[in-house]
Amino acid sequence: MLQLKRFLKLFLTVFLVLYHSSPHAGVLYFAWDNDLLVAKDRGYTNGLRLSWLGQAKPAPNTASMHWLPGFSLLNDSPQQAYSVSLRQSIITPEDIETVPPVLNDLPYAGHLSFDTGVFKWTRNTLIGYEFSLGVVGPESGAESTQRWFHKMIGSSRPEGWHHQLGTDWQAGISTTFGQRFSLPKINSLEQEWILMGRGSLDTYRTGAELGVSWRLGKNLPFNFMPDYASLSSAAALPGLFEHNLSGWSIFAGASSEWVPHSYLGKNSSPYQYRQEQLVWHAGIGAALHRKSWHLALALRASTDQDVSHDDALTFGTLSMSWLF
Repeated sequence: MLQLKRFLKLFLTVFLVLYHSSPHAGVLYFAWDNDLLVAKDRGYTNGLRLSWLGQAKPAPNTASMHWLPGFSLLNDSPQQAYSVSLRQSIITPEDIETVPPVLNDLPYAGHLSFDTGVFKWTRNTLIGYEFSLGVVGPESGAESTQRWFHKMIGSSRPEGWHHQLGTDWQAGISTTFGQRFSLPKINSLEQEWILMGRGSLDTYRTGAELGVSWRLGKNLPFNFMPDYASLSSAAALPGLFEHNLSGWSIFAGASSEWVPHSYLGKNSSPYQYRQEQLVWHAGIGAALHRKSWHLALALRASTDQDVSHDDALTFGTLSMSWLF
């Protein structure tokens, strides 16, 4: 729990710096992923994200970041903002009541990371970079989080956490690209396609993802991807409150991810886990937004990450964003 407290203090410190440098103009975001929402307990079982996106400013006032690839290409009145995030993810085997490790299933593993990012965008295009530092193992606080939550809902106590993967540090960089395409209205409802690309070079998970989302609703927000999972990125926040109109939306998306390296695939011995290099994702959801808040509920499924299994991994996400 020591690293969790340190990362939380670091998040609060950077949050306060960003908040006081641009008061009343940022977005606070919280997301909770859990397989309880799909009544299945295996694999990625819980995730939490707390993010802050600072005030969007005209890019000429933040020209020091023009050296980042792609930033100099956005010339149509671009905006730029910085983000800070704290993330925790929990992975468990299917049978959490068995004390001896089940070596042909997933291990117990917790991951905690602190992320900082910078995003630049126009009305239709987004480019962002995020830098991550984290820890895997008992210091992630995953054991305490899961046991507290299971006690709160009256579920079975996880018994195998003393077999979790040991302490290791994680670091990485990722980049995200988003492009919005407006489509003809259906009656009075707006609709759009969003193309998304993401790449990461990270000791925890390295890969590249390409996907597309469709969104339909009233007064659609101007953000670039309706992927609000805590596993995702703060890239869902830029443009979210760019207009003050109330509305709603439904959305669906699919993507393909190439994973040449994962921490579990390299460090899960003696567990017989082998990372699948090509993973498919799909999701559906709905959102409601007002002038200063945005609420979304989504369900997501992925093909199994383990070569030796053939079960879809599913979880739900509940997220809430506030404009300050």
